[in-house]
Amino acid sequence: MKPNAIILLLLLGGTLSAGAQTLPGELPRRLVAPVTSATGPAHSPFAFSREISGAEDVLATAAAEDLVVGFPNPNEIRVISGDLDVDGNVLIVNNGTLRVDGARLRVRGNVHVFHAGTLEVLEGSLEFAPTYLYQYGITAANTSALWLRNSVLQCGGYNVSCAVTDTAALRLDGSSISGGVLTTTLNEWARIDAAGSSNLGEMLFFDSTRGSFTNCDALLSWLTLPAASTLDASMPGAQVLGEWHFPDSAALQTGFGYRISYAGSTNLRWGLMLEAGSEATLRDSDFLAVGGLFRGGGAAEVIGLVNNATPSSYAYPAGDRDVRFENCRVQVWNLYALDNFRLGVRNSIIGEVLAMGRSDVLLQTSICDGTGGYAGTQDQATMLFLQSQLSAPVIARDQSQLTLLLSTVQSHAPHAADNGVVALFHSSFPGLPTVEAGAAAVIMGIDDRAAAPVESDVPLRGSVRFLAGDDLPIHFISFWFDAAREDNPEELLYVAQPSIRERVRDTIGIWDTRGHVPGNHIVRLHMRISTGDTISIPAVIPLAAVNTAAAPAEARPLDLSAWPNPVSKDAALQIRVRPSAPGSRFSISLTDMLGRTRVRRHAEGASALALPVDGLPAGSYLLRLTEGTRSVTRRIHIIP
Repeated sequence: MKPNAIILLLLLGGTLSAGAQTLPGELPRRLVAPVTSATGPAHSPFAFSREISGAEDVLATAAAEDLVVGFPNPNEIRVISGDLDVDGNVLIVNNGTLRVDGARLRVRGNVHVFHAGTLEVLEGSLEFAPTYLYQYGITAANTSALWLRNSVLQCGGYNVSCAVTDTAALRLDGSSISGGVLTTTLNEWARIDAAGSSNLGEMLFFDSTRGSFTNCDALLSWLTLPAASTLDASMPGAQVLGEWHFPDSAALQTGFGYRISYAGSTNLRWGLMLEAGSEATLRDSDFLAVGGLFRGGGAAEVIGLVNNATPSSYAYPAGDRDVRFENCRVQVWNLYALDNFRLGVRNSIIGEVLAMGRSDVLLQTSICDGTGGYAGTQDQATMLFLQSQLSAPVIARDQSQLTLLLSTVQSHAPHAADNGVVALFHSSFPGLPTVEAGAAAVIMGIDDRAAAPVESDVPLRGSVRFLAGDDLPIHFISFWFDAAREDNPEELLYVAQPSIRERVRDTIGIWDTRGHVPGNHIVRLHMRISTGDTISIPAVIPLAAVNTAAAPAEARPLDLSAWPNPVSKDAALQIRVRPSAPGSRFSISLTDMLGRTRVRRHAEGASALALPVDGLPAGSYLLRLTEGTRSVTRRIHIIP
């Protein structure tokens, strides 16, 4: 379903500041203000984060391509015995029943089951046809039911969400999930019963829900630690040949409303969802993932999470919950912000981060590697990556905004859906963002911000591009740049002529530095769009005096480069050094974020060397070249 909303790009709070000493609070966090909004389905694996529309709201937005059962005829029973493609949503309401009997139902939309509606897939398949993660999903609410018997739920190559709430029920007998992961969230008094089924995806349990898994194979269970709960437990491992019950099989447990039972099941994996106010000790367990859930209107900061951690004793680094891991392995750390929460993340390597509701997330000097999912925003949330790296998919949905500043996207082109906006400022990316109808992407930046000479024509290379979805009546008009001293930003020293041609990784203009004096300068890049608004982004570029005489060899600046970055723990960091003079004696050191020197090497005259990092825990480090009283530093990330 294409959104019919339009968005207006605005500059709220002035220009972004790119100075090294800028506080995060000075950064305007929203680039987008919605003018109108379109009602759409929940896209998140955490469907509880938003209001689930009732049958009336869903029916009010029904389109001609949707398949509707139970309206306007309550108690309607419709049987599909031949393959059917639905180019919209499937809506089952008012005690209606849709039975797929030995056939294939392919849906290019969402499946909603409300008000005692029932969807039965018997000896057949329910297939989705998405084009990105969590584009489509299933919602079962009220007293509705979804039953798969000897059937297959085909996700179509991407993850699909399933929200089961109120007293709705999900039942799988001899069935399986294929072509992606089904992420099922159970809320209120909902339940799931699965027997003889496989590849069930991941299940998240909240409130007073119930789950039963008998003779099942391949399941990730997320066990939530609610506020005010206490737990002392060990997970049973990858198989339960007898029976195991959560939380009743734990050594100590209080404050849990949900119950889950396992019997004769194999290839089990475990996840924890930690809420504020929970208290727990987990012992001798292997967790595929641990998620931090941050709700309400508070604020918190998380520092130092590192994927594939195997500490003998570790306390979760958030002061609003007391959770300890004793002799445990955590493969992936994930973070989730909801409501109006403000979450800060620093010096961490995580697998997934999502911002929902009106939450705001700031990640600094961190890595999201995608091992837990993706980096995404939805609803009206905002997220900013500052001096960070992403190898995860990047998605902005609904009326949300996801911004990268001085950061790197390594392997996935960012995607903007619904009325979402992706903004890339002074950041590198593998390909242009993709945008859907109603969405937008903004790319602005100067690629090389190294020192430039005064009294010269300095070419500036970078990108200025505005990408609008088909239904978005906004377009690029022009761009230009100006320059001023950092200590006197109001006095413009140079203003370039506007250009009406967008550019990507190209020369965006020539900066005439004649009459400038050495020192830091702010070069502001401006983009004018058809709404009459201007988007501005600054960069700090130092200017140096022109030295016509050849500098003596001993006066040349120190230079240090290292690759790959990030570097794997089982590899060696390749280092290239340029000392101030040939034959100079220098040292190379690697220091962790607590200031502890973990590796030190001395050399003389060498230009290249290898520095093994095996034995060092994953995380962020400072690589320092020291020669006498002079030094130069680079930030290095070690990954598992």
